[in-house]
This record gives sequence, structure tokens and C-alpha cells, in this order.
Amino acid sequence: MLTVSADIETETVVMAVHGNWDRSLGAEAHRTLKKCMSEHPATLIIDLQGMYDPHAASLPAWLAARRVGQAMNPPVRVLVCASTDTVLVDRLRRIGAPRYLPVCLTVDQARADSYGSRRSSSRRRLHLPGEVEAASEARALVTELCAQWQMPTLLHRSRLVVSELVANAALHARTPMTVLVSRRSAGIHLVVADGDPRLPQPPAPRATPAPLRLPEVLPPSSADGHGLQLVDAAATVWGALPTPEGKMVWATLHPWARRR
Repeated sequence: MLTVSADIETETVVMAVHGNWDRSLGAEAHRTLKKCMSEHPATLIIDLQGMYDPHAASLPAWLAARRVGQAMNPPVRVLVCASTDTVLVDRLRRIGAPRYLPVCLTVDQARADSYGSRRSSSRRRLHLPGEVEAASEARALVTELCAQWQMPTLLHRSRLVVSELVANAALHARTPMTVLVSRRSAGIHLVVADGDPRLPQPPAPRATPAPLRLPEVLPPSSADGHGLQLVDAAATVWGALPTPEGKMVWATLHPWARRR
């Protein structure tokens, strides 16, 4: 009933809702919106063209998504795609919502409308070959940006996470990849996109969580891509989303230890 896809070039996530809006679909939409916001895109497009909502009961969910996006640092722009002859769009117009929650006819129109909102000043992109050795270039970029953004406390964790993400992409996808490093207020956001559509499986939870102890220098084993345990331990939050070309695996790191 819901599908999600991402575009690393524009930092856009599209969440498409299908079927009749009811309590079950509403609960699933709430969970999916939370995951989409965790990725902290520049733009979230909510595609409602395949949804049937004759009483505009879904309206509070989309207004809440806009409020959450606006409160984030930097803000996430939220747009809605829906037919102009629906009750939902009519209700949005009556309360003046299009002034702050734009309504577009198609996803392509929404992408074009949001194109100028990309956060180029606080992000860097790196294109790498599908080789494990490419992880050293990603670590070098993270080192440079942590110094530029004055984030020394995130240096070692960020280097470890980006190294593991690149190594996993090289070993399992074996395609060229794109690394995107963005600033997130006091934190840092890492994305590695490759050409393999298979999403990674999260590591099994440990029976007794161990205290987080990360090495000052990356051990040799951290570059072998053996799993995502290190990412799970070091990142504040992480996940994966499908893209038109394959997938992207992302991780956000904050200077505090609290996990979400």
C-alpha cells in the first residue's frame, strides 16, 4: 500500500500511497513517514494519486508531516501530489494549506518545483569505483569535512561508518557508487548509493547490548565489509532506501550517544 524511493542527486524521497485510506493504511503511513524523515532528505514528496480518500480523513497526517519537516534543521520541504478534483485538495485549499504545503499534479512537477531547494553549501559528493580500496577516498573526504565543519568529536565514528558502507557496497553490489556527505545541524549524514537493488538486512540484535567502544584507528577488519554491526553501533540512526538505479544506504551521526 506504500512504496518509497529516493534520489541521491536531489536528496529527494518519494512516498507513494495506494488504496483506500483507513485506520490500517493510516498507521502504516505514519510509520513510513517517520522512516522517511529519519533519512532527513532535502525534499519529501507525498504521492497521493493512487489513494482513495473521499472524506479527506488523511489530511492531518500530511499537515503533521509538513510540521515535522519544517522543525528539522535544516528543514525538509514537503510537497503533495494529488488530483485537483479530490476532496482532499479542496480541503487543503479551504484552509490555505497550499501556501506552506504545495500541491502538484505529478511527481515530475513536484521534483521540478523542489529542484532549487537542494542544500549544496553543506554537502559534498564523491563518485567512486566499485572497489574496497575506494573506502580510503571516502574516509579522506569525511576527514576534510569534519575539520571544515569543526566536528572533531564525529571524526572517528564517521570515518568508520563511511568506510564500512563503501566496503559493503564494493563487495556486495560490485558497481560504481556515489558517496554523499551532508551537514545536519551538529551532526553529519552519510549516504552510499550503488547499482544493486537488494536492500541490506539489519544485523541481529544482541541479547545484552555492549557499551559503545570505537577504535581511534580503523582496524584492518573494518574494511572487509563483513557486515553492518559497526554501522549499527556507531550511527545514531541508519537505514536503506531503493533508488531508480539501485539503492542507497545512509547513516546519521550526532555527537551525543542517544539512539533513535
